[in-house]
Amino acid sequence: DRDWGLGTGGEEIVSIFPSSPSSSSSPSSPQPSSVRRFIDAYVQEPFDLNTGPLFKAKLLQLHEQRYVLLIIMHHIISDGWSMGVFVRELRQAYTAFAQGQTPNFAPLPIQYSDYANWQRSWLQGEVLETQIDYWKNQLSDVPPLLELPTDYPRPALQSYGGDRLRYSLPPNLTLAIKTLSQQQGASLFMTLLAAFSILLSRYSRQEDLCIGSPIANRTHSHTEGLIGFFVNTLILRNQIKSEQSFIEFLQQTRQTCLDAYSHQDIPFEYLVEKLQPERSMSHNPLFQVMFALENNESPDLSLPGLEIEWFPLTYPFAKFDLALLAIESDNQLDLTWEYATDLFEKSTIQRMAEQFEVLLKGIVANPNQSLNTLPLMTAPELLQLQRWNQTQTDYPLNQTLVEIFEAQVAKNPNNLALVFESQRLTYQQLNQKANQLAHYLIQNYQIQLDTLIGICVERSLEMIVGVLGVLKAGGAYVPIDPNYPQERIGLMLEDSGASVLLIQSFLLDRLPLAQLENSPQVICLDEETFAEESTDNPSLQSTPDNLAYVIYTSGSTGRPKGVMVEHRGLVNMTLAVERVLQIQPQSRLLQFASFSFDASIWEIATALATGACLYIAKKETLLPNLNLVNFLGDRKISHVTLPTSVLSLLPQTTLPNWQIVVTAGEACPTELVTKWAKGRRFFNAYGPTESTVCASIALCHPNGKKPLIGKPLPNIRIYILDAHNQPLPPGIPGELCIAGVGLARGYINRPELTAQKFLEVELFGKVERIYKTGDLARWRDDGNLEYLGRIDAQIKLRGFRIELGEIESILLQYPSVKEAIVTLYKTESNQSLIAYVTGITTDLSIQLKSHLKCRLPDYMIPAQIVVIDKLPLTPNGKIDRKALPVPNVVIEGLYAAPRNEVEQQLAQVWSAVLERQEIGIHDNFFDLGGHSLLAIKLLNNIQQMFEQQLSLSSLFQNPTIAQLAEQLCNNEVQQSHPDLLLLQPQGNATPLFLIPGANGYSFYFRDLAIDLGTERPVYGLETPGRDGSTPLPDSVAAHASQLIELLHQQKAKSPYILIGYSSGCAVAFEMASQLEKQGERVGLLAILDAGLVSKSEYLTNRTDIDWIWQTIQRIEALKEVSLGLSYDDLAAQPNDQARWDLAAEYLYQHNILPEHSTLSLLKTNMKVMKVLTLNYANYQPSHPISAPIVLFRAQEVKEIVLQELQAFSDRDLPDWGWQTYTQKPVKVISVPGNHGRMLYQPNVKLLATQLQTLIVDEGG
Repeated sequence: DRDWGLGTGGEEIVSIFPSSPSSSSSPSSPQPSSVRRFIDAYVQEPFDLNTGPLFKAKLLQLHEQRYVLLIIMHHIISDGWSMGVFVRELRQAYTAFAQGQTPNFAPLPIQYSDYANWQRSWLQGEVLETQIDYWKNQLSDVPPLLELPTDYPRPALQSYGGDRLRYSLPPNLTLAIKTLSQQQGASLFMTLLAAFSILLSRYSRQEDLCIGSPIANRTHSHTEGLIGFFVNTLILRNQIKSEQSFIEFLQQTRQTCLDAYSHQDIPFEYLVEKLQPERSMSHNPLFQVMFALENNESPDLSLPGLEIEWFPLTYPFAKFDLALLAIESDNQLDLTWEYATDLFEKSTIQRMAEQFEVLLKGIVANPNQSLNTLPLMTAPELLQLQRWNQTQTDYPLNQTLVEIFEAQVAKNPNNLALVFESQRLTYQQLNQKANQLAHYLIQNYQIQLDTLIGICVERSLEMIVGVLGVLKAGGAYVPIDPNYPQERIGLMLEDSGASVLLIQSFLLDRLPLAQLENSPQVICLDEETFAEESTDNPSLQSTPDNLAYVIYTSGSTGRPKGVMVEHRGLVNMTLAVERVLQIQPQSRLLQFASFSFDASIWEIATALATGACLYIAKKETLLPNLNLVNFLGDRKISHVTLPTSVLSLLPQTTLPNWQIVVTAGEACPTELVTKWAKGRRFFNAYGPTESTVCASIALCHPNGKKPLIGKPLPNIRIYILDAHNQPLPPGIPGELCIAGVGLARGYINRPELTAQKFLEVELFGKVERIYKTGDLARWRDDGNLEYLGRIDAQIKLRGFRIELGEIESILLQYPSVKEAIVTLYKTESNQSLIAYVTGITTDLSIQLKSHLKCRLPDYMIPAQIVVIDKLPLTPNGKIDRKALPVPNVVIEGLYAAPRNEVEQQLAQVWSAVLERQEIGIHDNFFDLGGHSLLAIKLLNNIQQMFEQQLSLSSLFQNPTIAQLAEQLCNNEVQQSHPDLLLLQPQGNATPLFLIPGANGYSFYFRDLAIDLGTERPVYGLETPGRDGSTPLPDSVAAHASQLIELLHQQKAKSPYILIGYSSGCAVAFEMASQLEKQGERVGLLAILDAGLVSKSEYLTNRTDIDWIWQTIQRIEALKEVSLGLSYDDLAAQPNDQARWDLAAEYLYQHNILPEHSTLSLLKTNMKVMKVLTLNYANYQPSHPISAPIVLFRAQEVKEIVLQELQAFSDRDLPDWGWQTYTQKPVKVISVPGNHGRMLYQPNVKLLATQLQTLIVDEGG
């Protein structure tokens, strides 16, 4: 009864071990390993805190004279101090019983329960408030996690599995630390805590960190003889300034400890309850690292008649990420490092312990030095770092890529060099074409060494001919993506000062050449102006020190920056990579990367330097779906380099010829290696543009470990440096800096930025020119590098390097925007850019996005622009990124919850249709991903719920829950004609009327309507009867007549501006014809990518299977996916219902149709398409019209689509046959995109601009 918590509940504590009789006739001791296993299992048995007991004891008899006594008690009834009391009283009791006496314990002045009652009564009122106020102030804005770099990803749930490592400091060092402590008026604990804080700060790169530390909390003498849980945990927060001396930091730490001791009475659990920190099942709240110092004055356990030794226990637990226990004994410090095995390997902790010793030696040697100069690196580590950078390799770096390529031409002249669709070039043919271009440039444009020549072409053979031709002429090329906004293309041309621009003729209208102050001279590669030039190799122009190319990357100031790369670095990268990837003349490489991205140089150079074949595909083929998989399989591609975002979306398929996969451009997740490394070699490559594409590469294995970025390439050196450009030892994160022959010359026209990023520093006794990447990394023990993220605001998205500051700069140029911040938002399966802005209203976010689209490439456009009142700040005045609204909840504005029952019901319908949670009442349906099929489904669901019918026009004009609810409540649901969709209501000029194609809906004209501006209203003329409420028109003439009647009801007046898309061209033409017969004038008839049918049997002979198949193909085009469903799969089904059921299965799998939904919408859509297509097929105009016709042709068309179009229309004619049907010359204009994408951003922008110009020219 003396110690209330130490009852065993009557449990027997003596056991014979082993419990079964031995088969041997003579007694024998059990094996130590079996004893240890039993003890480990017994120790790990859980306590039942409800029923007890909380104290367990077991005496194991191993032999007649050998026993093991196990004593286990729960921490809730004891602490470290209690163990000393327990052992002392155990010795006293045993000695008395051995002598046949009763133990005579000194009476306890109080019981533990008395203390607990006293503490509760004392710790309240002013005492409690004073202590709480201290801790609230001390821990305000505390970092939620000490982010030590781990060997394994942090699990979502702590397992508390752990291990321990013991490490002793030498006596002379221990004495020096004690002496320093005494000189500074600090305790040994304070000095060790300060040093430990520095070590943790170096590892985590955090200057604000919290460490937990136990305190005995026995401030009253009456508690000294009690067994119980008195210990409390203090949170010691250290804020480290690297320029401080250690003496200054020690005094700061001392004061922190003294203040904490003065406020030690509040139990840690109560403090957590009051502070309510961010909680996670993956780590401890408020602190994750513990430090304690103990005096090893272990109580003597000598018992009469017994020889006693402590049984060494394994300790497979860790309550924290890391705990350091320092034990002072015999004039030396013994350190026990307890660590979570979920996070760390033993070797990491061993290295940390060794570095801690180096740090302590540096402190006592010179305690006045600043914290950032204190040493960590051991002598073996110093030698190790130098060995890892011994990469010297004898490559022929006196050559250029041109010479290496020409050697392959001589060696393998008839090998295929390039394949693009049906076009092919051998090495000899490619060399001859490049030579002709080079001679033409040299003779006509006075090309000098380092002359910059722009190349702006779509994916094609001309792209490679241009590159080689420029290099052979002695120039350097500047790759420009023709799909970039005109403003960005203009910036690149002006900044580079390119004197010549190589393009394709159909791109001339898309480039802002007339707007440039110094416009380059233009050569159209597809016109082959140089075809008569010599095919011989020109005399060598360039040297290894001359420029090979200038590539533009994102710049933080709002302007892209051009990186100048020389031949020497290009040759080194090419020769190194071809050896690592084992590229042979029989290899087949995919050319995937955008031409303006430096990975394209990797693909081009490594293929052409080895005699391999480079396969170029159209942009739409490279989407991560079955089209790309089929392309790789059909062409038997052996080597593929893909960004991780693309590889993660690629359907997994058996591709036996695919031998090598390289991922680059973004951090590679473990799952990707597991998915794609089986049966092939998987490499993870790393390198910024400034180091000639690639600086290191790693072969990855599907072993579940985090992919590393490998070791430096030959003749490349990599250093991990701190903020003062000093090398860091293995395990410590720092900035990855690159040296060696791969470094770029610098940034064109940016000497200050070049000086800032390319430095000369002394490393290991020699001066090195390094490039500071801004990437965070660390060395692993085996000499491989681990990428940890970015130090600055630069990120990688889908392989593209993006300066978030550049996007923010463009946002701030928009009128009224006061503040802007852009972040990379990550989910388990996706990552996207999110912009937060202040100063504007939510309804301007669409215009703001258009402002960005005019100035930035697509990959830099934020997926969402969130308008907020002000940017959240931390108490230190910095932007609090963690307090920014979550973009999944906030779409284009602050989330606003439903305010009434109607809005709640609408929100439920929207969530079901869009498969999103928490849709705000001001969120725009179309910005949330709504499209025509979803819009129809939404309206049907609304009709069923409210028994009111809304038109698509109503949704278009009122695209938010709040607006629709107001309409429903006011019964304002049919104000406009259901077949008239008002796409853009503003303006007083002549309206535009758009006639859709065979699906009958005008939804997809939305982007065009927005880009046409607010000068005139824009209407979509929906097909009457498309919803099944009335019969569909049975001919084009009837269709046109019904739409003209609709125009008359709207009191529309001539001149009419009609725009027909796809098969809607026939209806638009017939409307123009009928209007002219009625004496009306048509100012303009614009045809969007269509011609009239000249061979109707191709369409009229279609079966029901054909129509279902076409519906599926339209869905694939709309969603940009490949369902994997073939025509043969459909044909094999016994009837149409079975075919639809099969289609539904594929649609459900790809989340295109929600599970359990019906196919009625798709069937209706197919019926409309079938009727309208047959009307289109059977239409023949009776006579020409007077109105001018303008044909807009999409630049991109798939081969299979082209064959189909040629089967029923006059596609061979430049005007597609339209000249026959107008008295005026037909104007033909080429616009970017394909038949479907020409109406969407960014392609639609040029279409809208051309339309506006034409309308003005025609007086509309």
